[in-house]
Amino acid sequence: MNIAIISLILTILGILIAVIVSPEARNYLKRISSVIFGFAKRKRFLIELEELGIKRIYRKRIESPIRKSLFFTPQIPKQNIKIMGISLATIKSEGDEPIKNLLKQNCKFQFLLLDPNSIFMEQRAIQENPDIKGETEGFIKWIKETFSKSEYIGQIEVRIYDLMSTMSITIINDNTLYVNPYSILRRNLEFPLIEIHKGGSLFELYTKEFDLVWARGKVVFP
Repeated sequence: MNIAIISLILTILGILIAVIVSPEARNYLKRISSVIFGFAKRKRFLIELEELGIKRIYRKRIESPIRKSLFFTPQIPKQNIKIMGISLATIKSEGDEPIKNLLKQNCKFQFLLLDPNSIFMEQRAIQENPDIKGETEGFIKWIKETFSKSEYIGQIEVRIYDLMSTMSITIINDNTLYVNPYSILRRNLEFPLIEIHKGGSLFELYTKEFDLVWARGKVVFP
């Protein structure tokens, strides 16, 4: 039976019982009604999350499984990984091997970084991290030095964008992506990370967001 109907029946019964039964019975009925209404609200909330495609929200990016999902879960198929951020310093910190292992499996990478010479980069350096421009330039240099003469050169493309950064987007495959909002003054490692799965409205929204920024980006590798 529908929860709303059950709640209505209980409410009507409560009115009737209030006249003929003891205060203890009325209080007991109120507690039951409260539990049912609470369950109904929770169920609606879960339905809304499912409609959006939100699988889980992690308190901090640094505590999430995104690193494992990217590089250390061979059971998760990966054909084209798309990553948009500012400097992608955390990707560089993993070293060459995790990326090379995926390249050997014919996986492709699309890296999208904030233009080191953008006015928005100047703002981020002041607000968040004075070394962020150097980190971005370091990532691009690392990719060029590591993969320019590699047999996998055709599987990696790096672009830079000259737009205000509001979030990072990591698209693992056609089913799973992660979104990490940016703080004004702090690094995004300390901010919540949202895991989104295909089937809800947000997956398509953020996939299109990446593609729009990518289309406006300037190729810097290969």
